[in-house]
Amino acid sequence: MQRIVEAQSCECPTRYPSWEAAEGVFVEQFAASEYWDIVEATSEYRRQANELRREAIPICEAAGNW
Repeated sequence: MQRIVEAQSCECPTRYPSWEAAEGVFVEQFAASEYWDIVEATSEYRRQANELRREAIPICEAAGNW
């Protein structure tokens, strides 16, 4: 959702980053984390996504991608 809002675009490459990019973020930020750290990070990620969704929906609807 953050990428959509920042780019003001709901194109597929913006909305769905490559697997390699997602894997890189995981390895860099979470690979060595403990289970509960990942649970906490997931909860924070969902909270942020839910907040940004209100801004992202109109962008994606206008692109016919919601």
